[in-house]
Amino acid sequence: MIELKGFPTHKEMTNEEFISDLINFSKHGAMTQLVVVDALGKGLQHIVNGKEELLALQEAQEAKGEYPLINLTAWVAAAEDALDKFNDKYSN
Repeated sequence: MIELKGFPTHKEMTNEEFISDLINFSKHGAMTQLVVVDALGKGLQHIVNGKEELLALQEAQEAKGEYPLINLTAWVAAAEDALDKFNDKYSN
C-alpha cells in the first residue's frame, strides 16, 4: 500500500473515509464499487432475515442481566432502515 504524507492510513480513516477510499481508489476500478454495493445489500438482508433470532438473543441476554455493547433491537432497526433505502435505490 502506498502511503502519502499528510493523508491518513486506512487505520486512521473514519468509516466514511475508508468506504469512500475503498470504492474510489481500487486497482480493480469500478468493479470494487459493485462488489461493495452487492455485499452491503446482502449483509443488510442477512440481518433483517435473522431479525427474530437476534431479538430473541437480546431478550435472553437481558433476562440474564447481560447488556452487550451493541443493542440488537437498535442494530436490527438500523439495518431495516438502511435496507429500505438500499431497496429504494436499487430495486426495479
